[in-house]
Amino acid sequence: MSTSTSQRKSTRRGAGLRPGDIVFSGAARTAGIIILTALGLVALFLIVESIPALTADCFKGIVDGSYDIATVESQAAYPIIDELGIAEVVMENPRITSLQAIAAMAYKTNPRALEYLAYLNRGLTDMRDSGEWSTIIASSLKEASEMSQAE
Repeated sequence: MSTSTSQRKSTRRGAGLRPGDIVFSGAARTAGIIILTALGLVALFLIVESIPALTADCFKGIVDGSYDIATVESQAAYPIIDELGIAEVVMENPRITSLQAIAAMAYKTNPRALEYLAYLNRGLTDMRDSGEWSTIIASSLKEASEMSQAE
């Protein structure tokens, strides 16, 4: 059975579409991507810009009695405390700060690597148990606070 050219379905991409259909469908996809990217950036901007407002609200809540305590990163707190004029009525606990993970690493092929890491861990444990660690952290936070307030 033979098939005429007009009866065969074409398998070419874009077959049966007008040239404008192909061009504008690509343009529509590109425009959609641009719009979604712009919306994502606007949302990110709004979130970032709202953080200081949330921090200020935390401090206002402490002053008006709504909150007993706020956990805020020190670098973000000082400008807001100054702006609100509440330095005399709020205080920072120098022994509490955000936790940051730090890693001590040794070269894998060093035959004494595990020994060195164990030695370091014993020293840190001794410092923590004796209170020396807390003293160092408290004095460092106090120094940073004084430097920040002097600026």
